[in-house]
Amino acid sequence: MPTNYSPSDNRPYACDLCALTFSRQHDLKRHRDTHSGEKPYECNGGCGKTFTRKDALKRHQIVKNCGTSGDDHAAC
Repeated sequence: MPTNYSPSDNRPYACDLCALTFSRQHDLKRHRDTHSGEKPYECNGGCGKTFTRKDALKRHQIVKNCGTSGDDHAAC
């Protein structure tokens, strides 16, 4: 995904902290949360990784198979 969009009719919602723009206000709000540095979503699979967004945590758990019985967390 390109990281340098300028505001346009198709992407009118611009982040004031970086160069990204979004077509939906909800996406801008979700993106802004990544700038806070807060990572409130922690993997309960034993690896201890934390994430800024819930969907990133879920993706981690699926891709790394983290949180299922018999896990080897060395890959997490």
